[in-house]
Amino acid sequence: MSTAAAAACLCGALLAGPLLAGARPAAAVQTPRVSITPNPSAPGTATEFEVHCGSSATSATLLGTTLGLSAQIPMHAVPVATIGDFRVTVMLPVSIARGTYRPSIDCSNGFSGVATLRVNPVPG
Repeated sequence: MSTAAAAACLCGALLAGPLLAGARPAAAVQTPRVSITPNPSAPGTATEFEVHCGSSATSATLLGTTLGLSAQIPMHAVPVATIGDFRVTVMLPVSIARGTYRPSIDCSNGFSGVATLRVNPVPG
């Protein structure tokens, strides 16, 4: 085997080694855990979004355009919780239609997720 071929094999083995051992690649993406209360919710009601972004996150933002809200809604750190937990309570517009909505949440550490909210009208 030539020196160049041996070097190529060694380099490939060094790069593949951590992956074969079960380590996650550095480019792996984490999906934040999201919860919504109440869910389903109703037009004109307060709805809370909570997200766990991971301990490296210092902030999170709810992207509210799909709900008829502000484009970027800053979330607040949850007191007495795990570092990286954020929440915000929004008032859903009274004009929001029945259906399923999927607003995004962006975390300061580069992770992002999608919340799934069902909206049902208040029974008459």
